[in-house]
Amino acid sequence: MRTSTNRVVVGLDNGGNVNNATVLETTGRFLVDGLIESPSLVREGPDIAIDALARTFDNVLALTGTAKAAVLAIGLDTPGPASAEGVISSRGSTNFSHPAWRSFDIRSGLEDRLQLPVIYNNDGNAAALYAHHMHFGSAGGEHSSIAAIVGTGLGGGVIEAGLVVKGASGMAGSLATYTFPWRDCSPMTNQSRGATVVSWVTQKVLRP
Repeated sequence: MRTSTNRVVVGLDNGGNVNNATVLETTGRFLVDGLIESPSLVREGPDIAIDALARTFDNVLALTGTAKAAVLAIGLDTPGPASAEGVISSRGSTNFSHPAWRSFDIRSGLEDRLQLPVIYNNDGNAAALYAHHMHFGSAGGEHSSIAAIVGTGLGGGVIEAGLVVKGASGMAGSLATYTFPWRDCSPMTNQSRGATVVSWVTQKVLRP
């Protein structure tokens, strides 16, 4: 663990079970070289989950010896589906099953709690952006890439000239929601017009 006297941004990864955090100096140096996990408590609703994110934020600052005054902004990612601005789907989701999450603006909620600017991406886009810049380094702005992210579900992201392509609803790179014609649709896909990418991968690739 390193300490910093420079200005930084804090990254908060909000998951279905745990939160993770990192600190990045404006020089490009990460101050965290491992996982710093804490319970996300998302199943208990927005108020408790926002408090849990705030504790994760405070903890990573303490561990890296970083003052809150040095923080320029916070990067937040969550599982989807959510809008480009961080509004959770009105239908809820697997990770955000508590009724109070429906149409909840998690970006603004955290921003109000911490009184710092919060930039939002869904977790697929955030992973794609990280992979892009780790691969291309300082030349990231000169390249484009597409990433498929396999985790609890299947996600993805599209990076154009070093920037995330979000699309009108924030789902431009969300591979899991794309549908395509597939005659061998079983009842588990729940798709009368075809299969989603995630249902096809689950059945044809990941199932034993």
